[in-house]
Amino acid sequence: MYPGIYDEKIIMPPGNSLRGVSLLMVIIRQQNVTSNTTLLIMGENTRVEDVTLMLTSTNHVNLTGVAFPETTSQTAKLRTASITVDNSTASTTGTSNVYGIHSYGTGNPLDNVDAIRSSVITVKSAGLGTKRVLLVNTNSHRFNCRDNNFLITSAGGSGLCIGAEVNNQSGSQLVIRASTIQGITADISQTAGTLTVGTTNLFSSNANSLGFSTVVQPT
Repeated sequence: MYPGIYDEKIIMPPGNSLRGVSLLMVIIRQQNVTSNTTLLIMGENTRVEDVTLMLTSTNHVNLTGVAFPETTSQTAKLRTASITVDNSTASTTGTSNVYGIHSYGTGNPLDNVDAIRSSVITVKSAGLGTKRVLLVNTNSHRFNCRDNNFLITSAGGSGLCIGAEVNNQSGSQLVIRASTIQGITADISQTAGTLTVGTTNLFSSNANSLGFSTVVQPT
């Protein structure tokens, strides 16, 4: 993509790629949306890299920066992206679900296949509801990522603000390596399923009151 600001939502067709000329020079955005919005939906065997993604609203609507449906956690790749999802100016009493990355498909990648790498994902929100930088749920699947920075901030309200969460009773797995995660309610949460964390900085040292089993390092 050439330098510029692109005011549009994107659904990636299977087998296609999108690469910006520079992370700072290619911005894909939707501003002040008034209905439930997903900015980018990954497709099978797709790749998106070197772009900035921005999704904002002043209302309590459900917002998702990037969605990984079907088997895209196995076949699609997001690289060197800056993603911001922001409805922090909405009221502190309303309710909205706000996600930076939402994976809800059925893909089961090998251990060395990462859906996201080298990206910065920021969620800013207010009010009630579920607020996550990365959420893996709905269907049983695996989501791998590494070399990322996850940050979530709250502008007030009682919403549950968690950096990364896996929540699927039928056995989803979230694998995070070489990253930094900063949450408010918690940095990470293994609500249901399996969460594997390696060489990762939990900024607030908070795993939602859950413990760890160490595998290759001392307790």
